Amino acid sequence: MEALAFHPDGKHFVMAGRLFQGTWNLALFEAASGRNLFSIDAKHRITDARFSADGQRLFLAKARQQELKNGRWNDFGLLEIHTVSGLGA
Repeated sequence: MEALAFHPDGKHFVMAGRLFQGTWNLALFEAASGRNLFSIDAKHRITDARFSADGQRLFLAKARQQELKNGRWNDFGLLEIHTVSGLGA
């Protein structure tokens, strides 16, 4: 895992990174118990994660495989913004 970010409520955190083996590379955990509340295979390597100050958005910096096509490197950096609901502030 490459990224760890606590929700502003201090009760939850996300852990993310590169999928090597398993079924997820982004997961939401309950901080007190460490219980996995939600997980997905985000389809790309996640290099950083941050919650907005109000806890309503999750920002993911992602990278996809870089390939040389027609003498040019493809764009490989992605920024995804997700709405977060159901967590206390």
